Amino acid sequence: MALEPDTARCDAFWERQDVDRPLLTSWIGSYAVAELYPEGLSRLPEGRITPSDIDFEFFRGDYERLFEQHRSVDVDVPWVAFPVMVVPWLEAIAGCPIHHREGNVWAMHWLDSYEASKGPGCSPIWPGWKSWWSSPNGLCACLTVAFPWP
Repeated sequence: MALEPDTARCDAFWERQDVDRPLLTSWIGSYAVAELYPEGLSRLPEGRITPSDIDFEFFRGDYERLFEQHRSVDVDVPWVAFPVMVVPWLEAIAGCPIHHREGNVWAMHWLDSYEASKGPGCSPIWPGWKSWWSSPNGLCACLTVAFPWP
């Protein structure tokens, strides 16, 4: 049973108005982040991955399930979709190689030594991250359409 969210308290909070009680929210699912995305992670290739390997459509079913699960709970703060938390985004943007194996995603070191950072050609490995993130099929575009604020 899906409830229509009552965002009055949440809206008042963001407008810095008084509310009659603290905001209530909940977390549904596992705190083991990889368990939130079983469908998407199962579709990622094994080994080193690049932005072109991460397709939002792989994760759409996971996001829709999370959205519906959270929508069924009467809380003050609506569930908000977030980037796939298993990907170490900051490390990827910094240029670290990203690897995946059996739902486990991790970053390798970017430089072989500190001295290498002073040499020519020291640049991030994922230079196209900005275009992927904001592209018509990128994560931000898909989340805005699929899971709008009520």
